[in-house]
Amino acid sequence: MSEIKDFAMTVCGAAVLCAAANMLAPADKYEKVIKITLAAVMICAIITPLTRLSQIRLEFERYRAADAGYHDGLRDEIESQTESLMERAAAGLIEEALRKNGVRPKNILINTDRTQDGGISIGQVSVTVGAAAEAAVAEKVIKDELGIDSVVIRW
Repeated sequence: MSEIKDFAMTVCGAAVLCAAANMLAPADKYEKVIKITLAAVMICAIITPLTRLSQIRLEFERYRAADAGYHDGLRDEIESQTESLMERAAAGLIEEALRKNGVRPKNILINTDRTQDGGISIGQVSVTVGAAAEAAVAEKVIKDELGIDSVVIRW
């Protein structure tokens, strides 16, 4: 990261230097020569740090190898949070569909599984309701409207 900072500082410093020299230069027959010289200085200021890019690339490879375990842990945490968010979103959809049909669920529990390609599938949905009539309606709504097999428990 310091290489990028050094590059930016070099280019900015050269730009300030060239701007000051351009303002101080007389506006006579040497004006074009001065501008070409200042342009050459700017090009050198840009190209010189770029010659060290191979060193920067090697350092990135070293950091990538050193942080491999950290990235695995981060990936696992992201997958866990994604699965949790999916479960909450699915529970919200189920609750909304049930409430539209007059069923007030007391609890919705969703069990999810990971597929081999990294997807998330809904394994089982358990819904707790208060009355037997609500249980029948809830099971029908979840199966017909959402296409999910569920276990409805009467409390």
